[in-house]
Amino acid sequence: DGHAAVFLAHPDGFIAVRTKALIEASEEAREKGKASTRCAQDCCVTDVPLPGVTLLALSRDQSVLAACTGSEIQFFSATSLFTDKDIKPSSSCSMGRSGSVKDFKWLDNAYIVLSNGGLSHGSLGQGLKDIMENVDAVDCSKDGNHIAVARKNSLRILLPDLKETCCMALLFQLWPDSDSEGTDIKDTPLNTSNHV
Repeated sequence: DGHAAVFLAHPDGFIAVRTKALIEASEEAREKGKASTRCAQDCCVTDVPLPGVTLLALSRDQSVLAACTGSEIQFFSATSLFTDKDIKPSSSCSMGRSGSVKDFKWLDNAYIVLSNGGLSHGSLGQGLKDIMENVDAVDCSKDGNHIAVARKNSLRILLPDLKETCCMALLFQLWPDSDSEGTDIKDTPLNTSNHV
């Protein structure tokens, strides 16, 4: 990223580490073998206490880091993680009754959140709006121009304004003479790619 940094979650929060310092610590550990006791946390610039962090996501413009804990999402200025001594979130929002955050994806000036209750859409300072129930998986194209949503055995492609551009069945049809015994459809993470 533009900060030349890595953000890592741990049981009591998350850390921000300069990539160069992490590489140097890794090389030192490799040279010393088991004699080295250094770890990523030893060379961090910031250690933010925030128990229960399950997901970290850096915004597309690399200015904001979202930290998800259960049903809460806290937003931190990425720059402040390297310059401020007393780190506080710049804003936060809650999933409320929608349950725990399962996935978080940044769009250009907004974000989408997958929770136990479905898919929500929000932007910094605006809060969240529920947009779709019974969503199994979600992902965004690298350029942020398309959102893929797996829902009720279908794949829906949405634009950033959440208008659906297409929908197709996810279930496959078996050959007429094939035996469906032992055929399972399993939930898997949804990943998009700009390359064919």
